Amino acid sequence: MDRFRSSVVRVLFVTILLSLGAVPGTSQEDRLNGSVQLPEESPPLASDIDVENWVRTALHDRLTLQSSDSLKVAGPPKRLRGWSVYALAQSVNGIPVAHRESLLFVNSERRPVRLIGHFSAFPAPPDTSPARDLADALALARLSGDAVSNSRLAYWPTGAALTLAYEVEGAFRDEQHGFERVFVAARTGTILDRVPLTYDFLARRVFDFASACRSERIRRPMNARRATRLLGITMRRHLKRNERSPPSGDAQVDQVFALLGKLHEFLKTVLEMDSFDDEGAPMKSVVSVQYHRTKAMLPQCVGGLFNAAWADALDTAILPVGISKFPEVIGHEFGHAIISSGSRLIYRSESGALNEAISDSIGVGFRAWLEAGGRLDTKLPDRFWKIRSPSGVTRDFQNPRRVDRLPNHYRDYRFMLEDQGGVHVNSSIINQGFYLLATGGRHPDIPTGPEVQGIGVEKALKIFGRAGFNLLTPNADFQDARYAFALAAEILYGAKSKEWVATHTAMDAIGIPGYWARPPDPVEVAEPPARSDEEEPSSPLPEAPSRSRSEAPGDPEPIPEIEERTEETDESEQVSDERQGAPEPAEDPPNAPSPESPPQGDPAPVPKDPTSPVPPVPAPTRPPADSQPEPDPPGPIAESTESPRVPILVVGVVMLFLLALALLMVRSHLRVGGHVDSPNSNQVPGTNQTRIGMATFAADSVGALEPLDGSASIPLNRDLLVSAEGLVIGRAVELCHIEIRDPAVSRRHVRCRLIRGSLWIEDLHSTAGTQVDRIPAEPFIPVEVAPGQVLKIGKQSYRLRSSVS
Repeated sequence: MDRFRSSVVRVLFVTILLSLGAVPGTSQEDRLNGSVQLPEESPPLASDIDVENWVRTALHDRLTLQSSDSLKVAGPPKRLRGWSVYALAQSVNGIPVAHRESLLFVNSERRPVRLIGHFSAFPAPPDTSPARDLADALALARLSGDAVSNSRLAYWPTGAALTLAYEVEGAFRDEQHGFERVFVAARTGTILDRVPLTYDFLARRVFDFASACRSERIRRPMNARRATRLLGITMRRHLKRNERSPPSGDAQVDQVFALLGKLHEFLKTVLEMDSFDDEGAPMKSVVSVQYHRTKAMLPQCVGGLFNAAWADALDTAILPVGISKFPEVIGHEFGHAIISSGSRLIYRSESGALNEAISDSIGVGFRAWLEAGGRLDTKLPDRFWKIRSPSGVTRDFQNPRRVDRLPNHYRDYRFMLEDQGGVHVNSSIINQGFYLLATGGRHPDIPTGPEVQGIGVEKALKIFGRAGFNLLTPNADFQDARYAFALAAEILYGAKSKEWVATHTAMDAIGIPGYWARPPDPVEVAEPPARSDEEEPSSPLPEAPSRSRSEAPGDPEPIPEIEERTEETDESEQVSDERQGAPEPAEDPPNAPSPESPPQGDPAPVPKDPTSPVPPVPAPTRPPADSQPEPDPPGPIAESTESPRVPILVVGVVMLFLLALALLMVRSHLRVGGHVDSPNSNQVPGTNQTRIGMATFAADSVGALEPLDGSASIPLNRDLLVSAEGLVIGRAVELCHIEIRDPAVSRRHVRCRLIRGSLWIEDLHSTAGTQVDRIPAEPFIPVEVAPGQVLKIGKQSYRLRSSVS
């Protein structure tokens, strides 16, 4: 009985912690890269002042920040389809903390619904005032104080520690960089970080930036200071054309001028933005620029190489000779402008690759829209899915591997020092996802992967563009982007809409980690045939939901085959959500058509909720494959269709809850969902802890993975095995159906599926790998496991016991 009480208390405790977003067992990095779902009963916030007060008090307490920490709204909100997006900045003792920004989303009802970004609790910092002034700190760092354009004091976080630093912007390097943001320790003058503020079109390995101004008669490569000065002279004295002037007579000037007008129209009609900052900013560019390979990312007067750049400090595109032949490059550079004006993605590693990928998508979209005469409602020819330069194709969205073997899946992400951590290399992974989202289909290298139902280029552009402008934070990674893309789809097209489903499926296809649950398709009810009043209905129940096309009424339900799934069967399968206590009636997507109501005079009862013509039944949505169709229920069950929906659901919830508690008493080494502070002290050293979601207990099993060390077995749930997601095993309970608490097990380690009556496993690019009878499984390549074979997950070994005939 004591063990029972302890289990119940632990479950309740974990549930409360999950609702607060602070789960013991999660690392600090998990907390920093989170998406916090706020409770639906959050109070409405009528004005921006109410939001500021709520952020400063209620949200601060909810995130368990320290008294020295503070959150406040940074600037006016951005508006998107009735939603408001507030940028939040964290500070300690009034000094801002670098890279601790987040976004608060307030829906059209003025309720705060989600927080995405980065925050953490810090102890009181050791330094609250600088030991050196800015000039001394820059001198120690060997940086010129004359080059500084902006500066402020900020804390640089290292784990839970804070270092007081100067955050300065300017042009400090002659060799490799233009404008930069540099963090210099205020006490020691140590350079803590350097972030580029100039974004180039081509990878640095090809060539670097250059610019020219013939009037200064410069014939040699320039250093950063002189090149920056020359840019200023160009913009002050050499205006060739504006809205009030006639054509200049210079073909390059007039062609770019016309393209900028078309680009402004593209942003207005497709992305619904007024210029790149959504506030009507002038679209400026310096044209007829040359480049030289010895000075990276710097405008030059000589060189003759092709490149392009967006100068963040000048809000100006730096464009080369011949740029008018490549409108996708102009669209790409103003894609950087959109990000610079909105999310400010840091140009390094994953955030920099996102910066490049979103800019790429805007570039290819602009070219397609331009050459199609202002339309994007048709499927694009293959040539439009490439970004070009005079030397050939530089990026291919259909399959990035066709250009320099660039990666097209997250398993192939390249960790590298050059190219700002591979921003032009790893961006191709997101490019592949954008292509799948727009056109549909499966990953070109993974024919058994999820099939994406394409939503069209225009909708995909809206999702990527709005996420890049409104929904991402500066140091967002690929997983942050996944949730931001999905949230953009939800805001633009509705909760659990087909666009939202396609976005998540596209991210699954390219291997971006994240959890989601596929909503069920709307149930269609066939209209009953007309009959006379004398006829008695055979059953007062509404017609059952139609089966998938592969099923025939009256036959046992076949086991679906992954290779033969069609659009209809893939969309109709629902991923079980192991974190729910019991099945709940799913809500139809807002944009889905409502089924027609039965005609008047029909004796069949009409449910009270018009959007759900069939009352929900608290049972698995898919019957076991070996079951026969059941006959019509007798009268007492049939009468339940006239009773309210709520009692049926309540009974189902209570029954499943009691079943879960009973299993807790019988098998105390299995725990329902959630994290636990520490491993069981009574556990035998070397064994693993396995936790299984409640949904797993509520449905049939087709066997189990029996551990060789005597720890908890893993039941193989049929509904999960045949779902689109499959049954996922790993270390992160929020991302998997089965959690194994073992450091050698990855967050999402292996996926199990039932294909033709056999178990197939797929390693999800885990760190320690997956083996079948000591033979390593290649990542994302399905491998069949026969009964009796041993499956090794990390360091844990299991023998398959199957009940499938």
